[in-house]
Amino acid sequence: LDGQRERHNYHVERLELMLRLLDNDNLTYDDINSIRDDVDYYIQSNQDPDFQEDETIYDALNLDELDQEKGGLVQLSKKDKDAEKAQKEKEDAEREEARRREEAELERKKKLEEEKRQKEEQRRQLENERRRQEEEKRRQQAEVQRRQELQRQQEAAAAAAKKSAAAPAPA
Repeated sequence: LDGQRERHNYHVERLELMLRLLDNDNLTYDDINSIRDDVDYYIQSNQDPDFQEDETIYDALNLDELDQEKGGLVQLSKKDKDAEKAQKEKEDAEREEARRREEAELERKKKLEEEKRQKEEQRRQLENERRRQEEEKRRQQAEVQRRQELQRQQEAAAAAAKKSAAAPAPA
């Protein structure tokens, strides 16, 4: 079982190396397709009792030479992987915290905008009420002036009628 796990890990490492070399344009899709059938055979048949492993699957690609020429494949230790994972988790947590702070800031701004909008609406309502009251006051004053003028006219007419009644009639 350990031997099988070792072989699987070997193939996984080779495939990861191929992906990295492909990403760096050091391998082409045609290079990878040239060994695809052999890799598929390994994946599908490695558990068969009559399975014959081809240990030269990757030889034609010169993966080790390409890897050494292009800087080598870095093998991370468990400690390095754990540190990398911890760093990633820390960065994720920092991003999440920054996202939460940003959401809180947006919420705070939204609340301030809503309060500002409500205050403006109250100010408009108060201004409209003040104008309505002023208009009502002007109407009342105009009504008082109209009544006073009407009363003056009635008094003047009554005085004129009294005066003409008290004056002797021409003969």
